[in-house]
Amino acid sequence: MKKRHLLLSALLCAALTTTAQTATISWGYCNQNANPENSFGNATTAKGAIYIPAEIAKMYQGATVSGVRIGLGCGSTNVKIFVTEDLNGAPILEETKAECLKGLTSISFTQGTYTITDKGFYIGYSATSKTDESPIGISNLYDENACWADLGDGWKNYAADPDYKSSALSIFARIKGDNLPKDFALLDVNDVTQKKDTPFTISGTLMSRSPKMGRVFRIAYSIDGGEETIAEVNKKIGPGISSYFEIEHPGLSEGGMHALNCRLLSIDGADDPYEPNNTASGNIGIVGRFPKYRMVVEEGTGTWCQYCPQGIWGFEKMNEKYPDNFVGIAVHKQESYYGISGLDCPSYNSLTFSGYPMAIVNRNSKMNVTPIPSVLESAYQATSEALRLGEVNVKSELVNGNTINATATTTFVTDLNDADYSISFVLTEDNVSGYYQSNGCKGMPYENVGPFSTEGRTVVIDMQHVAREIFGFRGLENSVPTTVKAEEPVTFTKTLTVPSSVRDVKNLNVIAMLFNNRTGLIENAAQARVGEASVETAIADIDDSLVPEIGVTGGKVVCTGFDGDIRVYTVDGKQVANQNLGRGIYIVKASNGKQTFVKRIAL
Repeated sequence: MKKRHLLLSALLCAALTTTAQTATISWGYCNQNANPENSFGNATTAKGAIYIPAEIAKMYQGATVSGVRIGLGCGSTNVKIFVTEDLNGAPILEETKAECLKGLTSISFTQGTYTITDKGFYIGYSATSKTDESPIGISNLYDENACWADLGDGWKNYAADPDYKSSALSIFARIKGDNLPKDFALLDVNDVTQKKDTPFTISGTLMSRSPKMGRVFRIAYSIDGGEETIAEVNKKIGPGISSYFEIEHPGLSEGGMHALNCRLLSIDGADDPYEPNNTASGNIGIVGRFPKYRMVVEEGTGTWCQYCPQGIWGFEKMNEKYPDNFVGIAVHKQESYYGISGLDCPSYNSLTFSGYPMAIVNRNSKMNVTPIPSVLESAYQATSEALRLGEVNVKSELVNGNTINATATTTFVTDLNDADYSISFVLTEDNVSGYYQSNGCKGMPYENVGPFSTEGRTVVIDMQHVAREIFGFRGLENSVPTTVKAEEPVTFTKTLTVPSSVRDVKNLNVIAMLFNNRTGLIENAAQARVGEASVETAIADIDDSLVPEIGVTGGKVVCTGFDGDIRVYTVDGKQVANQNLGRGIYIVKASNGKQTFVKRIAL
């Protein structure tokens, strides 16, 4: 009888052990194994936090927060982690570490743990930078609860603020408990552009907030509110990891915009425990052709900024590689504060940057990037396949030394009855001389900073792409009609007053940016020197009788009787050397300072 009782006790203990399943996870809004992409803000002493709302806290009720994992933007001192239910109140728990390196660091609470209740709570940290950068690290993912910060002026939610829409801070709660939920989140669904009757891929991002591996995901999708199709995605996603999912679609026959909605249904045969984070939506654009794409990069820079030569070199290399696909705008900030005149652009005051140098791609606050060549190249490749339905070209006329008539021509590739787009114009100036650029890039890799890697602390340089004025920061009203027909160009002309800061109007560029008002993003753009036209407009408008005779001799383009600059581009806008040209179609742009001729040639 005693042996039987001992056996039953052993079996009961085993059953209880199996049921308990204590585990520890790092819970946050970004990939726990990824270092922060950049620093957030420009305060060297700052605080950052994420908010875990009550509806999520309830899933982990009874579990404990034993520490915080943080991603620092730079080496920092006096790093203090905390848990609180009120950012403006006293912390419930805190712990200080004297010094931390840049990147991911885990800090444990030594005076106890925080037991999660049914109330929402914050986790975060404060720190002081060991450099002139912000210590707060930021990721490239997004959630409206994931970027609370105090940069010296009080706590603000920079993720929910439409002027910022900042990505998630690299902060994670270390949660320990029994039977933690196997929760996964469907973070986003990517927009798609494809031609009619052509297969495309539905894709998005799944994130694990589970202590267990996920392997089989059932995802339902619907188009234009129609019947849902359920797909099974086989993919291993470990604890705290985010990963893409892909579903193949055979294609659509009806052109135009289509609404796409996706729902995460189950993981490994079990329903996902938290439905509110299981839905995401996007758009499918079905078009007859793909519009020509140009990427706009607005960079926060300054002659006072020792690392801003990164942007100077990044812009130069992108302009060299993609002369008709890259639109760079150097927005000088805080120059007057440092006693430097003639470079600040007050009309750009609404555009703020999380640090310097920092660049925003297509006005997308989620794409804050360091403007070195490789990162800008990656941004171009990542955005070149994104959804866009319109292309824009620009030409301008210099009326006098103070006035420019700028005309944007927008062409959409599909009919739209509720178009919500607008045009913005920007003037930038090249060859602005007489300035000294601070340089702290000596010793950095040449591919990142070019000749600045061997230069001294200050460098005399002619400034390029200098922002002089923006007309319509978020687009000009009534610049694009609400009803447009496919392939029928619409034009908008505005008289631009040349600001007094401009040195030489002959060095001005006119940029037309096409805003999607629903997203607030720049969908497309074009630029041309004042008095000239962007490539496609020039091809469409030019009188062939005026074009000089263009031919090819020995693999080189020659223009008979023409004395001026000749440039040769591939059809996708990349400039190539005018020598040893192979078979194919090229765009030839010839300019003598007074006239510009553009023509397609076939070899």
